[in-house]
Amino acid sequence: MRELSEKGKKQAKKVGKTLKNSDTKISEIFLSPLKRATRTAEIIAKELDNPEIKITELLNPLSNPDEILNHLNYLNKDKILMVGHQPFLGKMFASQTHFIDLKKG
Repeated sequence: MRELSEKGKKQAKKVGKTLKNSDTKISEIFLSPLKRATRTAEIIAKELDNPEIKITELLNPLSNPDEILNHLNYLNKDKILMVGHQPFLGKMFASQTHFIDLKKG
C-alpha cells in the first residue's frame, strides 16, 4: 500500500486546522484500516487536540456503504469525522441524497 504523499500530509493538516478554526468539536474520527487513511487521521487528530480514533472495517473500500451508515445511526453521535477512500465515501454520501434527473431539451 502506498504511503501518504507530502501533498496528502499538507492537505490533512489543512483539514485539521480548518476544522479547529471553525470551532467544530469532533468527538471521534472513524477511519478505514488502510495505511493512508490511518496516517491522514493521525495528522488531522493532532490538529484537533487528539479526539478518539476508531479504526473500522466498515470503511474498508470493499464494504457496503449502508453498513457504516447504520452503525453511525446506532451510535447517535453529533460530530464525527470519517477518513476513507473514493469511490466508497462518494457512494455512501450519494446514497443519502435525492435528486431529480432532468432530461435535456
